[in-house]
Amino acid sequence: MESLIGSLAALWSITSFIPQIFKIIRTRDASAVSLHMYALTVTAFSLWTWYGLTIASWPVIVSNTAALVISGITLVLKWHFARKDPQGRAPPKCRGAGWR
Repeated sequence: MESLIGSLAALWSITSFIPQIFKIIRTRDASAVSLHMYALTVTAFSLWTWYGLTIASWPVIVSNTAALVISGITLVLKWHFARKDPQGRAPPKCRGAGWR
């Protein structure tokens, strides 16, 4: 029973990123995605994967590698669309110091 619960938790965690990816691709807009949050998420999944490798735990390795790939795709899309608005134009120059 514990394995089933763990597998479902991993599956739901991994697939939770997919709707965001589809929305970014459909709208060609990633302005609602936090760059810093996804950078931390990718870092966290990288560390969990490394941890899984050090303890030789295949469930930890596989689930966190899958989550790393999917959250990494979101991060790449954020970078890709950060320089364009939904119509594909470059954003105006920002004169203030702020985070996007």
